[in-house]
Amino acid sequence: MKKSTKDIFIIGLALFAMFFGAGNLIFPPMLGFKTGESWVTGAIGFMISDIGLSLMGIVAVAILGGGFTALGNKVGPRYSKILGTTIMLTLGPLLVIPRIAAVVHEMGIAPIFSNASMWLVTGIYFTTTIFVVIDQKRVVDKLGRWLTPILLLSLFSIIIAGIMFPIGTPATAKIPNAFTLGFTEGYQTVNALAAVIFGRMILFTLVAKGYVDKAAQLRMTIKAGAFAIGLIAIIYGGLIVIGSQASAMFPEDITQTSLFVCITNSILGSWGKIIVAITIVFACFTSAAGLTATAGTYFQHISKGKIDYRISVIVMSVISFFIANLGVQKIIAISTPIIMTIYPPVIMLIICALIDKLGISKYFYRGAVHTALILSIPDLLLNFNVPVGGIVEFMNSLPLASYKIEWLIPSLLIAIVMHIAFNKKEVKIKA
Repeated sequence: MKKSTKDIFIIGLALFAMFFGAGNLIFPPMLGFKTGESWVTGAIGFMISDIGLSLMGIVAVAILGGGFTALGNKVGPRYSKILGTTIMLTLGPLLVIPRIAAVVHEMGIAPIFSNASMWLVTGIYFTTTIFVVIDQKRVVDKLGRWLTPILLLSLFSIIIAGIMFPIGTPATAKIPNAFTLGFTEGYQTVNALAAVIFGRMILFTLVAKGYVDKAAQLRMTIKAGAFAIGLIAIIYGGLIVIGSQASAMFPEDITQTSLFVCITNSILGSWGKIIVAITIVFACFTSAAGLTATAGTYFQHISKGKIDYRISVIVMSVISFFIANLGVQKIIAISTPIIMTIYPPVIMLIICALIDKLGISKYFYRGAVHTALILSIPDLLLNFNVPVGGIVEFMNSLPLASYKIEWLIPSLLIAIVMHIAFNKKEVKIKA
């Protein structure tokens, strides 16, 4: 096997593991459960918003090079640091990594060892995380070579068994529009955020492997990203199918986590709990390890080496350990509205990067990103009981509101106006 092909395979597997966390595991079966015999339509919507945005994010970062910093600098260096740091802290030690660790205890360990201490479980979890990510140059190799194959084996054992021995027949869809549900569910997995922040970690790994030419880095990143996203799409499809088979078996108000556990137990019998535990532990661990390493690399980069990578990942793991012990529900209540506020400006950054070669100005970037951010704030305030109901109602009347992207068209329109008004003015002044 050629070195480049082997590296694409290993980096692609590592990317898959970093993307595939607890949310990616429990959203697809619930989508299949709700869409029933219309699961194909729901899956198409889910793939467009989740897989499509993720691949766009990987390509956008690869085109500009330099990870999120290069992307954010198109708006402005100060804005890049503020938004980048906010993303890293949110997806890192303050919210997402602790949530992942809490899920490991509540879904993976507690069902088997009911008396297991959460403090002990999360303590072992983060100690192991530090051990895996402390060597910055080998993080991607460890994830790609050793941890991801175990995760894939457990996932495919559930999916293949479910398809070969179906537990039921898809029922009539429980919702009127399967595509809309799929699209909005995929959008809420926030994989686009992960796509733009993993760029720096992948770039660091490529340089360590000897790929110093920018064209080679772009080519390798896109190929590895496409491989990872394709693998995720296959897993999603399988999970949606087995979810649809259970659409007539369980009550409609069943939770996402309970549904996954029940389906797995129905498919695998007495082995169900063990397979669920393995799947949850490795899905969450690989994702958390990737996020921790990426955040450590990011803070090392923006501080120009003043913040040591090793100290950074240790400090973040300690902070994550204490927050994780608040429990899944408390962390979700805080994290979801914040993540959904960050998401729109990041998507606009991705879109702008993909059309960058058309000659769009910094004003186009600023108009698109700032408008998306402003229009996402009312929902955030409403989640924290600030009285902005009237504004949210207006937002819900905008085009594409049913797909939770009501900010898209206004952001593009403002971007075009700012590009025409300010860029032309600046050109005249220079002339």
